[in-house]
Formats: sequence, structure tokens, C-alpha cells
Amino acid sequence: MYRTRFIAVIFLSLLYLGLSSAGVAGAATQTRPDPMEQLRPFVNEIVGILTDKSLAGKANCRKRRQRVMAAAHERFDFKEMSKRVLGREWRKLSPQQKEHFVTLFTKLLEHAYIGKIEDYSKQTVEFKRQRIRGNRAEVQTVLK
Repeated sequence: MYRTRFIAVIFLSLLYLGLSSAGVAGAATQTRPDPMEQLRPFVNEIVGILTDKSLAGKANCRKRRQRVMAAAHERFDFKEMSKRVLGREWRKLSPQQKEHFVTLFTKLLEHAYIGKIEDYSKQTVEFKRQRIRGNRAEVQTVLK
């Protein structure tokens, strides 16, 4: 249970960072979509990939991981996350150094979390509630 909770926290923390970096976890206004409704299709897509029988097993590990990461690249702004990680230091880098850092940081996240995401074992993701503060949003979920 703790492992599942840990995996969920890591995954959702990354997801939150990525969504807020991409500008979709914004304030509750009429012009911006509901944060929970923004998160739901992405989570469903990842769960769909992880439960797809044609992608099951060790033989399909590489293909499954590529699909998960392709979905993550569509949703997350890895360049913006890289900027936030480095803070002020980002401005001191040359364009080539920035590009290189984004590539390395993206690979780090992939390698650090893809195995944990693949530990998913057909739990259901329950969307509990959301909290919006200014231009930030938090969507609380539970794996059951």
C-alpha cells in the first residue's frame, strides 16, 4: 500500500509540475478549463497504455515505455520544467547548454519514473477533489 501511495505521489507530483509548467493548471476562470478535467484524459491515456494487452509483457516493454513517454511529451513542457529546476542559473547558460540540459533532465525523469509508473497494477484512479489558489491548482487522486 505504501509503495502504491509513493508511486502515485511521485507520478502526480511530476504531473502537477508538468501541467503547471505547461500553463494548464491555472486559475479557475471561464476561459480556462477545469484542472481536474485537464488531468483526467491524460491519466486515462496512461492507464490505457499500461493496461493494453497488446503492450503487455517484457517483450513489449520498450514499445510500452515509448508510448508512455510520447504521451508525457505531449502534455509536459520539459523545457519549462528545466528552467524551473535551475532557477536563476538558467539565464547563465548558452543556448547549446540549455538544449543539452533539457535533454539530460528529460532523460533523468524518464529513467527515474518510468519503472515506477509501470508498477501500476490495474488500480483505479479516483479523482477526489481539486484546490485552486491563484494560478496554481492541485488535483487530489487516490489509487484503489
